[in-house]
Amino acid sequence: QHFNEAARSHRRGGLLGSRDGDGESDTDNQALLDASTRTALEAVMTRTTLAAALQILEQERGASQGLKDLVRDVFGQLQKASHHTAGLRGGSVDLAFQRFGGIDNSRIALNRMIEEAQHKLDLEQIKGAEFARTQTALITACQQDRAAYNALSSKARGKVLAAQGRLGGLGRRMPSLEQTLARHDDKCRAEAAALERQLNLTEQDTRRVRE
Repeated sequence: QHFNEAARSHRRGGLLGSRDGDGESDTDNQALLDASTRTALEAVMTRTTLAAALQILEQERGASQGLKDLVRDVFGQLQKASHHTAGLRGGSVDLAFQRFGGIDNSRIALNRMIEEAQHKLDLEQIKGAEFARTQTALITACQQDRAAYNALSSKARGKVLAAQGRLGGLGRRMPSLEQTLARHDDKCRAEAAALERQLNLTEQDTRRVRE
């Protein structure tokens, strides 16, 4: 049956292959598949299942309803095949093929959407890597600035502690200095009074001599 042939091609290539009635062999299908995708996409295609393709189609806004119906029908037939050994009838699949335009067109559309999804993923990975590099550079710059400010802060803290130490010493010496200043003032006043008396006596002696 056409559906069984498509399922066998899917198991070999990771995507839907060509039916017998389409006139292309598996080798031609693989050549067409390679021609319509990038080298980086080959690894993705070998791992792609119909469930993953269906999920991509559900997330792709530009996917037509016919393509979505085709993938749902094929995937539904494959799920039934895992529970029944008597074989499957591909009428609904053939109807979906006819509605969308054939399995080759479906495969090409799937490949294109997978390639677009891979391209978007590549762009997001590039953006993420660039963002990571930018943030790493910013974090490194911030760490360097913090280290520099920490060094300046430590230096300033040392100066503050030294000044506080000097202030503490001066504070302890202040009472003694005040007492010394008071004694010096008293001594100065006493000496000034003595000099004043001597000056008066000298003036008196000078007047007597003149008389």
